[in-house]
Amino acid sequence: MTRLRGGFTLERTERHVVGFAPAGDALLALTNFMAPIKNAPHPVNAQRVLNWILGNEVQTRMATEGAVVPVNAGVQLAPAVKERLGFAPDQDVPAFRVLDVPALNEQFGAWSERFDKIMAP
Repeated sequence: MTRLRGGFTLERTERHVVGFAPAGDALLALTNFMAPIKNAPHPVNAQRVLNWILGNEVQTRMATEGAVVPVNAGVQLAPAVKERLGFAPDQDVPAFRVLDVPALNEQFGAWSERFDKIMAP
């Protein structure tokens, strides 16, 4: 588990690299990614926004009213919400996987070119 500023706990597993695959090869899933911008003029305000988004209330609403799996380990979801999100209603939601951002950045250009060739009009 990782403790974040603001008192939030995130469960995590090992780092994972994702890849790009056209719809014929596999499922294309997009993830939300948030991080403060390096050398931003208002880092305290950026952290406040992140804390708000990671809080129990927003994480619960994103799962209940949308299709976002909470990353805050303190969020408890109703069985019906778990099932709608694709999880067993009587079990805990599995820990999220941390993306290997440097590896993603290295491969982003090639993925963008492949996407443009395959998907873009």
